[in-house]
Amino acid sequence: MFTTTKRWLVLLVVPFAVASCSRSNSPTSPTTCAITVPQQTIEVAFAGGPQSIFVSTTATCAWTVTTNQSFISITSGTGQSGPGTVTFNVAENTGAARQATIAIGSVNVTVNQAAGPPPITFTQPTLPAGQVASAYNFQFTASGGVGAIRFAVQSLTFPPQGISLNANGLLSGTPVAPGTSTFGVCAADDTGRSVCRSVTLVVNPGGTTDSPILGNWAGNITLNTGCVTGLPRTVTWSGTFRRAANNSLELVATIPAVGVSNEVVPVSLSGTTLTFSITVDSRYDFTAQVTQDFRSLSGTFTGAPCQPGINPSGTWNGTKQ
Repeated sequence: MFTTTKRWLVLLVVPFAVASCSRSNSPTSPTTCAITVPQQTIEVAFAGGPQSIFVSTTATCAWTVTTNQSFISITSGTGQSGPGTVTFNVAENTGAARQATIAIGSVNVTVNQAAGPPPITFTQPTLPAGQVASAYNFQFTASGGVGAIRFAVQSLTFPPQGISLNANGLLSGTPVAPGTSTFGVCAADDTGRSVCRSVTLVVNPGGTTDSPILGNWAGNITLNTGCVTGLPRTVTWSGTFRRAANNSLELVATIPAVGVSNEVVPVSLSGTTLTFSITVDSRYDFTAQVTQDFRSLSGTFTGAPCQPGINPSGTWNGTKQ
């Protein structure tokens, strides 16, 4: 007889720990691009103009371009990748020396621009009329700029036949025909900068003439001495210098503060000395010196005694409108 032996398999289950992996959700810090430029300071003349900066970096490096001053204009775009060239324009400087910064990625480039020269001042002139067969002269003036100022007639414009402009600003000659000519006159300095003005020259037939004072004027009259309180006292005036029927000069004057409205008075003009008289509460005599270009005047006036020993007097001025 066989004896059966029973064997038991005991499965021992032993619990064990499972390690959990944590994943960081924080972003990876970007890699800093290495950017180099040939120079970090650029000197620019007052005239300005286009400039460029070559940027060296890796092919995958992205970078941006900004500037902190409005006189710098980035012209190559404000963002690029890899090596490239930054182009920009510097505006002309008409004032003191100035500085700007161009940021190319993490690199700053300093732009120093030289001070600008003084501007050319060329006031708009009014030309006196010319006369056929009579010598004509008018001196243009300008100031500022660099070096000597030279004058020239603007391209494609022409003064009257017989009239020419010297480089020193003297417009002269003898007109040969009546008419009206509008042309440009330019004042230029040693840097080549120029300021141009449009002028008109009227040439009348021989034996006639016209006055550059004709037209509308306005200004102020200041009473410094008189028989009223609150002196000095300033009032406004306006008027038109025109030709009278007998071809003499006259002024149609308005002084609202003293009740003068469109009063017509004869005027005497000798060279640049102007005189006339007008009645307000009494007779007032005005005299003034007119500037060479007949754009402004200034002078004095006196009146009849308003009280024993007190003669009204003062100053006045005007500009052509």
